[in-house]
Amino acid sequence: MSKPISRKQAIRAAAIELFAAKGFQGASTAEVAKLAGVSEGTIFYHFQTKEGILLSLIDDMFDGYVAVIGQSIAEAATGLEAIECYLRGHLRHVEERWNEISLLIRDVPPSFKDDDSPQRAHVLSRIAQLEALIVAAIEKGQIDGSIRPCDPAAIARILRGRLKGLTSMMALEKFSITEMSDELCQFCRRALAARA
Repeated sequence: MSKPISRKQAIRAAAIELFAAKGFQGASTAEVAKLAGVSEGTIFYHFQTKEGILLSLIDDMFDGYVAVIGQSIAEAATGLEAIECYLRGHLRHVEERWNEISLLIRDVPPSFKDDDSPQRAHVLSRIAQLEALIVAAIEKGQIDGSIRPCDPAAIARILRGRLKGLTSMMALEKFSITEMSDELCQFCRRALAARA
């Protein structure tokens, strides 16, 4: 017998559905509450603000993403294989959690962009956690000889930027990015592989 979902989980599920359909700005907390079958006060009890719901969704996405990517990188035999695992893992994650990811591409609230915003600082700290994994994979490759000498932090940002660009293109052009995983891995292998 499956365990019933909590009110907090119901709010999150309703928010994903409404934010995906109407956008973050277009969905109200009253609508989220109605769809979740809770009072609006319950939303504010669990999340304080609508931005709090979004931060919770972001944390959940990052937790799953970082766990999968971290495990893939740790299990890879070489640093270059770890980078390929990261690329493929990212593409799979995007397709599996598209409704949530599309929110981040389309609907980042203005408050998340303010330099002194606590939400921005929180998201940046999660991104730094991911970048540390990528940098570690590149450094692993430099130690094991599979990745050429380069600046690991710069390459990590370039890789993240490439994946973010593909993810944004997917939102507009509606194609499967996992179908490109072999080509993307070959592209990165040619760019990063140590020369024999």
